[in-house]
Amino acid sequence: MEIKTKFSIGDKVFLLTNCRVIETEITGVSHYNIKEVINPKHKDPEKARRIYTNYQIGTGAMTEEKYLFATKEELIRAITEE
Repeated sequence: MEIKTKFSIGDKVFLLTNCRVIETEITGVSHYNIKEVINPKHKDPEKARRIYTNYQIGTGAMTEEKYLFATKEELIRAITEE
């Protein structure tokens, strides 16, 4: 199985924590926390699979990819679209 990640170790990323935007660095990628989830709504089993990757950030915390953004602009767009 090949796993492609959005970020690599050393990448600078932005996230929202305690109502503040912070910049941090990816210090690790967790492969042992990868989960495969089957979404029964999809008819095609290949499209139904989703892989979740956790990243270790500069604070030592593990964070899901969906909470990390390459730029502040991407983060602002994501929170204003909800």
